[in-house]
Amino acid sequence: MKSTRRTFIVSAASSVALAACSDLGKSIPGAPGIGAALRGRRSALETLPVSIVDKSGVAAKSVYFLYYGQGLFPDEKWYHLTDADGTLALCESTNGKYSADYNFELSSTPAIQAPTLRAARLYVSLKEKLLLQVSAAGVPIPPTGANYHIGGQYDTMWDFVEWTYEPAFPQGAGWNGNLTFVDTIGLPLQFRIEGASETGAPLDETRGILPGGYSKIVGGLKANDDFKNLVLPTSQRVLAPNIGMGDYASPSGPVFSKTYYDSYVDAVWKRYTTKKLAVKSDWGDWTATVVGGRMVFTQTSGSPKLKPFALRKPTSLEVFANSFTCVSGCTGDKGQLEAVGQINASFVAALNRSTLLSDPSIEVRYDSKYCKDTTPWYKNKTTNYYAKYIHANAIKKLAYAFGYDDTCDQSSFVACRVPKKLTITLVKS
Repeated sequence: MKSTRRTFIVSAASSVALAACSDLGKSIPGAPGIGAALRGRRSALETLPVSIVDKSGVAAKSVYFLYYGQGLFPDEKWYHLTDADGTLALCESTNGKYSADYNFELSSTPAIQAPTLRAARLYVSLKEKLLLQVSAAGVPIPPTGANYHIGGQYDTMWDFVEWTYEPAFPQGAGWNGNLTFVDTIGLPLQFRIEGASETGAPLDETRGILPGGYSKIVGGLKANDDFKNLVLPTSQRVLAPNIGMGDYASPSGPVFSKTYYDSYVDAVWKRYTTKKLAVKSDWGDWTATVVGGRMVFTQTSGSPKLKPFALRKPTSLEVFANSFTCVSGCTGDKGQLEAVGQINASFVAALNRSTLLSDPSIEVRYDSKYCKDTTPWYKNKTTNYYAKYIHANAIKKLAYAFGYDDTCDQSSFVACRVPKKLTITLVKS
């Protein structure tokens, strides 16, 4: 199967445990010191030249960035960058406060040597430094989800590029990165990775928001009565719908309806009570029908023979948050688990893209006609407009706007087996 963001942005920790660290006075010079657990195994780890470019038109002294990530396996510790040469320091608890300041001012530090790390993020913020929190165990916690507006971060404009960077292929996986907007979008960022593929062919890929695209995203959402409150009024940063549903979304509570998708889901469930949804997967052909209020998927061809599985009818929050509940047939051998995961991801994506009432089929292969022809997506009145507007204003229309947006190869993920140079650009809004 084709590599995806889920394949290479490593571990569940990368989505919840990514933020600032505290300098213990034990800075480790350069990449060779990613952790004591690695010193005996590698004498020299690599760094990747990274340039941060400001084309936003704002004053250079108003742009800040920071970089952190987790050591390469088996090192589980978290580190942040302390200087442009690649010096790392361990993370230290901030005692529940968003007080760690590991920012560089772009005007004085326009480039860094980024050491090999997994689940790494480079944050860029505008006008204000991004102050972060670290747990008692030294695990970084980003200002997202229930925490995003705590500690004076509510009006700070920020966004990030995430990646895992291991030694160059074939010793390691190389560089595997993405822009993700599953929680929020706050700045129009782009990344350009240059190097080579695993075959040695030159690789030069750019992903991100088009110049002027951020204003179009904000404008589109503001013109939509259901989505307009996702745009934070004082900063113009935008929350994803699942975050907007939270009681913590703003100081006054939720900013998005918790029942937005209910009528569409009801219509899908009604349709497939009497009709069948056809699913083509890497684990054979399947059909799905609603039985007893559950969407039951049954394999009709393929080897090995796998057992049926069923999904509970999702709430609107579960549609946007991609957190469907499998209620039967959810366990088994590797084939069963992978089939359930793959088909569930495709079904979630089809709901977000609102295709299930107009097209009674799903395919998972990225080179299929179903995946290549995106014109039917986001056409229903009830759809994920947050994702729609982001894709419309992204380079090659590729973006990661909800949890399974890499289904049909629609995310901004890039794998570069032999990375040579990374450029991160803040473009005009």
